[in-house]
Amino acid sequence: MDATKLIPLIRNVAESKSIKHAKLVHQKVITSGQQKNIAICKNLISLFFSCQLFQSARLVFQSIENPADITLWNSLISNYTKNFMFDEALQVFEKLMHFTLLKPDSYTYPSVLKACSGLGFANFGRTIHTHLVKNGFVADVVVTSSLLGMYAKCGMFRLAVQVFDEMPERDVACWNTVISCYHRDGQYEKALDLFKKMKNDHG
Repeated sequence: MDATKLIPLIRNVAESKSIKHAKLVHQKVITSGQQKNIAICKNLISLFFSCQLFQSARLVFQSIENPADITLWNSLISNYTKNFMFDEALQVFEKLMHFTLLKPDSYTYPSVLKACSGLGFANFGRTIHTHLVKNGFVADVVVTSSLLGMYAKCGMFRLAVQVFDEMPERDVACWNTVISCYHRDGQYEKALDLFKKMKNDHG
């Protein structure tokens, strides 16, 4: 059975969250000789996370020697973050940072910044901010929105406002985040002024 048939099967089992069927489909992948296929491995990782078989997901990742595909790393990091396993997400990210064959991309950072938010690791988030500037990701709206959210949740309102002011584009969620920052900081007039500006920009 090739990848075109295995991947839909894996996704269907992931939706069912059946541990029994997850193990069976994994065995099918192995007997089909597809256990090193990156696309299949990504889907297996998501499958095992959906069934809360976290160790099995990690073993799938580790079965690929020197995984030189950023999407595989992103799959593991994002699934850890979605399952509130923030420490594990950051551990994988730190390992990625020492992996010379790859660099994080625009899909890596939002998950990592969410993990920082969940743990209150503002200083680690600031280190990531430095990486974003150095590697040219500050123009990416999704990444900078995640950075803004991280600073806001960690109570670093000044840095949140700075990120907001430098954003090339802003959606309503970004405006609301900064308005909330001003409000929590007791700067009610600034919060009101910003709300009025948001209404002017977004109707």
